[in-house]
Amino acid sequence: MKFFDIPDESERIPTKVHMQLLDLARTLTRNPELQLEFGLHALYDESRNRLTVSTFWERIDEPQRLAGMKSDVYLRAIGNAWFSSAVETRRYLSASRPLPSLANQLFALCEDMRLERICRKVRPGTARAFTTRHHVYRAFAAQQQALRTRQGHLADVLVLYLYQQFVATFRYVPPEANLPPQLDWAQAHVDALVTDVTSAQATADIAAACQRFLAAVSPMLVEDVKATYFLTHQHNAAQDAMDDTETFTELVRTNQLDNDISETPAPPDEANRIDESMEIWHRETEDEAGNLLQMNLERGTPSHQRAEAWREGDDPAAALSDVVQGASQSAAQHDVAEDAAPSIRRSGSSRSDKNRRVPKTSVQHRFLPRVQPSKTDFTAYGDMVDQVASWTLRLKHIIEAELQPKQTGRREGLLAGRLSTKLVRAVIDPTPRMFRKKQSPIHEWDAAFVLLVDCSGSMFDRMEDTRLGVTLFHETLKALRVVHSVVGFWEDTVGIQSDASLTLFQPVIEFEECLKPSVGPAICQLESHLDNRDGYAIRVMAKKLARRPERRKFLIVFSDGEPAALNYENNGVYDTHQAVLEARRQGIQVVNLFLTGGRGTANTEKAIRDIYGPGAVTVTDVEQLADAFAPVLRRLLSSVV
Repeated sequence: MKFFDIPDESERIPTKVHMQLLDLARTLTRNPELQLEFGLHALYDESRNRLTVSTFWERIDEPQRLAGMKSDVYLRAIGNAWFSSAVETRRYLSASRPLPSLANQLFALCEDMRLERICRKVRPGTARAFTTRHHVYRAFAAQQQALRTRQGHLADVLVLYLYQQFVATFRYVPPEANLPPQLDWAQAHVDALVTDVTSAQATADIAAACQRFLAAVSPMLVEDVKATYFLTHQHNAAQDAMDDTETFTELVRTNQLDNDISETPAPPDEANRIDESMEIWHRETEDEAGNLLQMNLERGTPSHQRAEAWREGDDPAAALSDVVQGASQSAAQHDVAEDAAPSIRRSGSSRSDKNRRVPKTSVQHRFLPRVQPSKTDFTAYGDMVDQVASWTLRLKHIIEAELQPKQTGRREGLLAGRLSTKLVRAVIDPTPRMFRKKQSPIHEWDAAFVLLVDCSGSMFDRMEDTRLGVTLFHETLKALRVVHSVVGFWEDTVGIQSDASLTLFQPVIEFEECLKPSVGPAICQLESHLDNRDGYAIRVMAKKLARRPERRKFLIVFSDGEPAALNYENNGVYDTHQAVLEARRQGIQVVNLFLTGGRGTANTEKAIRDIYGPGAVTVTDVEQLADAFAPVLRRLLSSVV
């Protein structure tokens, strides 16, 4: 039997990396009590002795991942902890404004740009990490700007364009983004803000520049920023901050050592001689010498049992039960899966185990209204159909061989055919019809599919391959006349609270319209956003799929297997695994399709296998999808009794 542990922060982030970041943060802040954690956004909280590194970097491959995390630490431990004023930050954030999210993100972005300039000045070694940071963020911002432009969210477009302009100005590279025609009027205000931030020397200067920018653009915008790209709060600063005209003397030791002892050179004949005592001692040892690699046990109960003799132990079945269930009394509520999916090994105290399994966040969901595809979507979809045409036939044969067509009842009361078993008609009917015929199966397959697409930020560099895979399945299922639905999901981060979150579902293709020839281009509307709560999304769609009348039900999840959302970091993999087991107990076959595009990692593939067990399919590109999906589909169908 295969086991895997409940994922915690030490599994998602290697211990060595976590300690490296913690030591770096404590050294730069000169605060030995500082604690480091991971969250949605990189923040510094002086009142709680907390520095938060963004979980955004967990989805990025090495070595960019570590460099990105270090850049978060540099900005918060050098910038906010020393050069960002808590008084000015509190004064700016406490003011009432018509677009509060835009005001917050604008201030956070501009202050980060000023702090980065300071970090590069006082610590030139941070330049490489910041270069990597902007390389990744710039690609993400460009992708998000294109998406928000199509959706008409002009405030989001303005924030993303501002970031790209800052990077282009400070790094002396040509700008790659342009404002859409609807925002041409804002270009002059953007240029003025970039100039003000470039010359700003303190947090007060940044606040004043943001005030002027908001006064100019707020009347022209009809809605606030929809997503949270940058974030700050009133504690994300220092109570006694310096400005960038001051030196970095405070962070460098200038005082003399407490002990003024100079080293005496060894005599020439003893230069290579080293006298070192390597003894093991602990508080239970009376004699501090002569115990090299030994331990004196001074406490315990004497036993008459010989050291090499067998000793009576627990029942093997009970011991195995302890290993599997741990000390938690609530473990019985989570059954071990009847299918081939991996079980869970829980260890530790019941209190910590319970806290890790039960999130404290109230989760709700909302289905967004459908949007008609544009002409660009039709053109892009036509290109994708041409690209998957040769693979569609292969996948069609695979699904056709595994599924069963719907059967209709036989026809009774005919004048010709096989003799019916209902012979009583010969007695009670004056003109009996004693024959029957079998009804031929109609060409409609007794199955329903839901294609659930992860639209989180970690998928932003894989969405093109994912849309291609969804197109392959849609065209195949449509050719077989199998009913199916395509839904994207992500977690909304607008107005996010510490105890509540909202998962959004974007219906692209509904069951009722899936066989129509004109619904496919809506697949091009699937884009990456920010966070994903996979376990919750699987439960919602499994409940919807369970109401379908078809005999076979399939939930195909297109995801990279990395759930990340508010209060979801420590139990995301475990909760998603439980959701998969719950769906399979309802007779729904859950399969995960991960299109790596050559960018997958061993840890990511292991997480997917741990969550989905035999239903995990990992391929490099769409061309391999049909052959990789065939054995998984066959194995899952054969496991259904």
